[in-house]
Amino acid sequence: HRISEISGSLDPLVMLTPAEVFREPDLLPFVGADLAKWREMALKEDANLYVEGPTILLVPYSAEHVTPYHAWMQDEELRRMTGSEVLSLEEEVEMQQKWTSEYDKATFIVLDKESKKMIGDVNLFFYED
Repeated sequence: HRISEISGSLDPLVMLTPAEVFREPDLLPFVGADLAKWREMALKEDANLYVEGPTILLVPYSAEHVTPYHAWMQDEELRRMTGSEVLSLEEEVEMQQKWTSEYDKATFIVLDKESKKMIGDVNLFFYED
Protein backbone atom coordinates (compact mmCIF):
# COMPACT_ATOMS: atom_id res chain seq x y z
CA HIS A 1 0.00 0.00 0.00
CA ARG A 2 1.05 3.61 -0.41
CA ILE A 3 0.78 6.25 2.25
CA SER A 4 -1.28 9.15 0.94
CA GLU A 5 -1.28 10.96 4.28
CA ILE A 6 0.35 9.63 7.42
CA SER A 7 -2.77 10.26 9.48
CA GLY A 8 -5.34 10.19 6.72
CA SER A 9 -6.73 7.87 4.12
CA LEU A 10 -4.74 4.97 2.73
CA ASP A 11 -4.79 4.05 -0.96
CA PRO A 12 -4.36 0.38 -1.96
CA LEU A 13 -1.38 -0.82 -3.96
CA VAL A 14 -1.22 -4.06 -5.92
CA MET A 15 -0.01 -6.86 -3.63
CA LEU A 16 2.56 -9.32 -5.01
CA THR A 17 2.44 -13.07 -4.53
CA PRO A 18 5.68 -14.83 -3.48
CA ALA A 19 6.06 -16.10 -7.06
CA GLU A 20 6.19 -12.47 -8.25
CA VAL A 21 8.98 -11.42 -5.86
CA PHE A 22 12.50 -11.59 -7.27
CA ARG A 23 15.89 -11.62 -5.65
CA GLU A 24 18.21 -8.82 -6.70
CA PRO A 25 20.32 -10.99 -9.09
CA ASP A 26 17.09 -12.01 -10.85
CA LEU A 27 16.41 -8.34 -11.58
CA LEU A 28 19.67 -7.65 -13.45
CA PRO A 29 18.20 -8.42 -16.90
CA PHE A 30 15.45 -5.88 -16.20
CA VAL A 31 17.42 -3.09 -14.52
CA GLY A 32 20.57 -3.39 -16.62
CA ALA A 33 24.04 -2.63 -15.37
CA ASP A 34 22.93 0.33 -13.24
CA LEU A 35 21.96 -1.60 -10.13
CA ALA A 36 22.86 1.34 -7.86
CA LYS A 37 20.37 3.59 -9.68
CA TRP A 38 17.68 0.89 -9.38
CA ARG A 39 18.36 0.58 -5.62
CA GLU A 40 18.02 4.35 -5.20
CA MET A 41 14.68 4.36 -7.04
CA ALA A 42 13.46 1.38 -5.00
CA LEU A 43 14.34 3.15 -1.73
CA LYS A 44 12.29 6.18 -2.77
CA GLU A 45 9.30 3.99 -3.61
CA ASP A 46 9.64 2.02 -0.36
CA ALA A 47 9.34 5.24 1.66
CA ASN A 48 5.69 5.42 0.54
CA LEU A 49 4.72 1.83 1.28
CA TYR A 50 2.81 0.45 4.24
CA VAL A 51 1.46 -2.92 5.31
CA GLU A 52 -2.13 -3.18 6.53
CA GLY A 53 -3.40 -5.89 8.89
CA PRO A 54 -6.77 -6.36 10.57
CA THR A 55 -5.87 -4.16 13.58
CA ILE A 56 -2.45 -2.65 12.81
CA LEU A 57 -0.55 -0.70 10.18
CA LEU A 58 3.17 -1.01 9.52
CA VAL A 59 4.50 2.31 8.22
CA PRO A 60 8.09 3.25 7.34
CA TYR A 61 10.06 4.66 10.28
CA SER A 62 10.13 8.32 9.28
CA ALA A 63 11.36 11.58 10.83
CA GLU A 64 8.01 12.21 12.55
CA HIS A 65 8.42 8.99 14.57
CA VAL A 66 11.90 9.76 15.93
CA THR A 67 10.91 11.83 18.98
CA PRO A 68 8.26 9.42 20.34
CA TYR A 69 10.49 6.43 19.50
CA HIS A 70 13.39 8.06 21.32
CA ALA A 71 11.14 8.65 24.36
CA TRP A 72 10.23 4.94 24.38
CA MET A 73 13.86 3.94 24.28
CA GLN A 74 14.59 5.82 27.50
CA ASP A 75 12.91 2.92 29.34
CA GLU A 76 15.64 0.68 30.77
CA GLU A 77 13.50 -2.47 30.73
CA LEU A 78 12.56 -1.93 27.07
CA ARG A 79 16.23 -1.47 26.13
CA ARG A 80 17.14 -4.62 28.06
CA MET A 81 14.43 -6.67 26.33
CA THR A 82 15.37 -5.41 22.86
CA GLY A 83 19.14 -5.37 23.32
CA SER A 84 19.20 -1.66 22.49
CA GLU A 85 21.67 1.01 23.54
CA VAL A 86 20.93 4.45 24.95
CA LEU A 87 21.08 7.02 22.14
CA SER A 88 20.81 10.78 22.24
CA LEU A 89 18.01 12.33 20.19
CA GLU A 90 20.62 13.47 17.65
CA GLU A 91 21.97 9.91 17.37
CA GLU A 92 18.43 8.59 16.94
CA VAL A 93 17.84 11.07 14.08
CA GLU A 94 21.07 9.89 12.44
CA MET A 95 20.03 6.24 12.82
CA GLN A 96 16.58 6.87 11.30
CA GLN A 97 18.18 8.59 8.32
CA LYS A 98 20.71 5.77 7.93
CA TRP A 99 18.06 3.05 8.11
CA THR A 100 15.95 4.69 5.41
CA SER A 101 18.93 4.79 3.05
CA GLU A 102 19.82 1.09 3.30
CA TYR A 103 18.23 -1.16 0.68
CA ASP A 104 18.84 -4.42 2.59
CA LYS A 105 16.56 -3.63 5.52
CA ALA A 106 13.20 -2.09 6.27
CA THR A 107 12.19 -0.54 9.57
CA PHE A 108 8.50 -0.10 10.27
CA ILE A 109 6.58 1.58 13.06
CA VAL A 110 3.54 -0.39 14.19
CA LEU A 111 0.43 1.80 14.47
CA ASP A 112 -2.92 0.93 15.98
CA LYS A 113 -5.14 0.96 12.90
CA GLU A 114 -8.02 2.81 14.54
CA SER A 115 -6.19 5.46 16.60
CA LYS A 116 -3.00 5.66 14.45
CA LYS A 117 -0.98 5.67 17.72
CA MET A 118 2.48 4.12 17.76
CA ILE A 119 2.46 0.76 19.54
CA GLY A 120 5.73 -0.83 18.41
CA ASP A 121 8.31 -1.28 15.73
CA VAL A 122 9.69 -4.08 13.57
CA ASN A 123 12.83 -4.50 11.50
CA LEU A 124 13.13 -6.66 8.41
CA PHE A 125 16.54 -7.69 7.13
CA PHE A 126 17.07 -9.03 3.61
CA TYR A 127 19.88 -11.53 3.00
CA GLU A 128 21.07 -13.35 -0.08
CA ASP A 129 21.44 -17.09 0.46
